[in-house]
Amino acid sequence: MLKRILPLVIVAIGVAAFVALKATRPAPPPVEVEEREWRVDAATVSLSAHSPVLSLYGAVVAPDRVTLTAPLAGHIARRPVRDGQRVEAGDLLVALDDADVAPVVATAEAEVQRLDAEIEAERVRFESDRQALAREQSLLANARSQLDRMRSLVQRNLASRAELDQDENEIARAQVTLVTRQGELDGHPARVAQLQAQRASAQAALDEARRDARRSRAEAPFDGIVTAVEVAPGDRVGEGEALLDLVPVEGLEVRARIPASVQREVIEALAAGEVRGTVSASGVGGPGGSGRYGGHLRCTRRQFPAATRVPGGAGASASGRDQKCGPALQRAVWQRPGLRHRRRATASPDHCTAW
Repeated sequence: MLKRILPLVIVAIGVAAFVALKATRPAPPPVEVEEREWRVDAATVSLSAHSPVLSLYGAVVAPDRVTLTAPLAGHIARRPVRDGQRVEAGDLLVALDDADVAPVVATAEAEVQRLDAEIEAERVRFESDRQALAREQSLLANARSQLDRMRSLVQRNLASRAELDQDENEIARAQVTLVTRQGELDGHPARVAQLQAQRASAQAALDEARRDARRSRAEAPFDGIVTAVEVAPGDRVGEGEALLDLVPVEGLEVRARIPASVQREVIEALAAGEVRGTVSASGVGGPGGSGRYGGHLRCTRRQFPAATRVPGGAGASASGRDQKCGPALQRAVWQRPGLRHRRRATASPDHCTAW
């Protein structure tokens, strides 16, 4: 009997303990349900016209840049300008030593004078040969008359056969001399033409020497900035060697590459005249001139070259420096007016991105 009641008692005690523990447990804190919040910024929006902006990085170049070279070999006598100096049209840039220039001109002049003397000598020789030919023809006629008389005497046994042979030999020698003289006269026009051709060549060489002598004093052909000076007074230069460069104040360009993603849009805008540009260098900006598309230039990474003018000579000194030490990045912004959206892109010599 006890064995049957004991399990029931144990179960009853466990149930009573569970109920007691449940009744005495602490009450949980109440859960509050919060509404979800979204972070937003407020701004006043107004309708206005915007244009897409294409920001490019390129190099300032001078298409009309002039490189002065030495017209002939010689020493530098004067170089009154320095790298970066602004000059006006007609200012002296560099001059060769006259001691190197004068002998070249004198040699060319002497060659022309020598050929003039040869032409005159040929004319005198022609006149002398012409007169000598007339005398030789007269002498030949007298020799033939003498030969006829000698033959008559030989036939009458009044002269020897040896005397007749001697007269015939004299006539033969006179005929040879006459033919030679006639040949000299016939060749006179050809010799004169040859000398005149040589004289014309010498005259061209003289003109070239005088031209090089004038160019030995290099003057600025326009207002510009001197750059890339390669020589100093006392240096010896060879013919055709570069002396210095001259960058014009006007006509500078910023050349940059256009990403392929906006190529068609830029070309259409250029054709329609809807592009206006601004140029900035070293933090200083200004309006740019007309732009153009240069698809004939070599490009990589699906970029296409374009150029915009830099008015007022801004960046002229930078252009000369860039050409000497490598292209520095300049920023050119092109805008297309009249559109209500904004698209921005940048391009660099190594990569291009758009957003």
